[in-house]
Amino acid sequence: MRDFIVGNELSIVDFMFYQKTSYTYFNIFRNLRTQIDHVFSTNYDVCDINICDIVSLDDSNLNNHLPIRILITLSVQQYNNSILTENGHSDSLFTNWYKKLNNYEYCRIFEDKLSNIPVLSVESICDKVTLQTQVDNYVDTLKFIFVEAAKLAKVIPKNILKPTKYWCPDLSQSRDMKTFWWRRYGLIMVDQGKEKYINVIKM
Repeated sequence: MRDFIVGNELSIVDFMFYQKTSYTYFNIFRNLRTQIDHVFSTNYDVCDINICDIVSLDDSNLNNHLPIRILITLSVQQYNNSILTENGHSDSLFTNWYKKLNNYEYCRIFEDKLSNIPVLSVESICDKVTLQTQVDNYVDTLKFIFVEAAKLAKVIPKNILKPTKYWCPDLSQSRDMKTFWWRRYGLIMVDQGKEKYINVIKM
């Protein structure tokens, strides 16, 4: 276990906080209590962990292990919708890769555009927020290149048609039958208080 933690640069989170309960597993018949359950985290996320404690034994716990509660604060940034089209659909969802000439043209345009952007370098950045911003901006640039190359290579069609609503004759028949019985008998039965027929009418 130690080699795994060191090799993956992990931290044992439950050791970083004071624990009122010193065990996570218990066996009442053998009078055994030991701590065999742990929470691991990458060094990158350790600063975002606020609480990590072993929940004390109570009558609601039917297991022989105590749960470990962890509270993490995550900073959520607003998603960049600049790639979305005017109708709110993403161009990347509507692609046609069946034409080989368009595929070759897409690869050529993509390689050309990719060679014009610098390599992401974050070695000198120490601030976590700045690092996240730099990575997000670089990913946005890559997404833009993907979509732009697909547009120029005509992999993404210019006119995107809305999907046809699903319908079938069986649904039409059920709708018409419901409408017929409701208009013919539904209002009369409801007015007369015959509730036992309502479920049949509403179908």
